[in-house]
Amino acid sequence: MARTGRPSLYTPELADKILAAIEQGQSLRAICSKAGMPARETVHRWLNDQELSDFRNRYARSRDIGLDVMADEVLRIASTPKKGKTRKTGPNGVEETEADMLGHRRLQVDTMKWYLSKLAPRRYGDRLELTGSVVFDRAGALRRAREARQAPPVAEGDAVPESPDIADVAPTVDAFEDDDD
Repeated sequence: MARTGRPSLYTPELADKILAAIEQGQSLRAICSKAGMPARETVHRWLNDQELSDFRNRYARSRDIGLDVMADEVLRIASTPKKGKTRKTGPNGVEETEADMLGHRRLQVDTMKWYLSKLAPRRYGDRLELTGSVVFDRAGALRRAREARQAPPVAEGDAVPESPDIADVAPTVDAFEDDDD
């Protein structure tokens, strides 16, 4: 059965242009907003097209390279002061000062770090370091469970014995233990 609808705009040359821009750290939204580029939805269709698996693989590699470029950009922004002017209106009128735009640079860096951590959490996400010890008295837990099973059957009207407390049976985690003591 023949496909219906408008023909795909895919050409190897156009794919190369898109992938080169992605490798430079540009977003697909920015690339596709330029004249002569297809809509983002079209590129997404290409990525889902089984016949264009080579494009999908190259896109993934290009995206990885683009993320590395973005990480380099984070370092550049963080280490390069940027002068800016601020204006404040006060009792003496408008005061204009020129200084490093530290708050603006911090916002850029934090936003890019967050974005990188969402797109590639293994490479750019926060590393969680789990510390502490798990204490589990297996022999005690088995003994308490055995005792609970061997309790005499409860007759109607008798008081029901308490079951072991979950805290007595479950392992405890001492995550706040200091190794310095």
